[in-house]
Amino acid sequence: MEVLELKITHSESGYIYYRISYEATAVLSFLEKTKDLPIHFIIETSASGAKDIELTLKDDIDYPLLPVVRAIKQKILEDDKKGLLPC
Repeated sequence: MEVLELKITHSESGYIYYRISYEATAVLSFLEKTKDLPIHFIIETSASGAKDIELTLKDDIDYPLLPVVRAIKQKILEDDKKGLLPC
């Protein structure tokens, strides 16, 4: 299982400047097929600079949940470090 990309559909910084909310679609690759999975996530940056991600899957998947969540969070952190996520 691999996360190929995140397609951000909406981002909202809101009133709290250290929390950014995103609506997106995660493109996942399972063996020989791909699946678009709608997700919602929030990136919260602490005072020390550490990032905490709250992730909600908006659809059911036929795959163990923990590896999917872990892979999506890792992809979110990678894209954030590269500056690919809108602010």
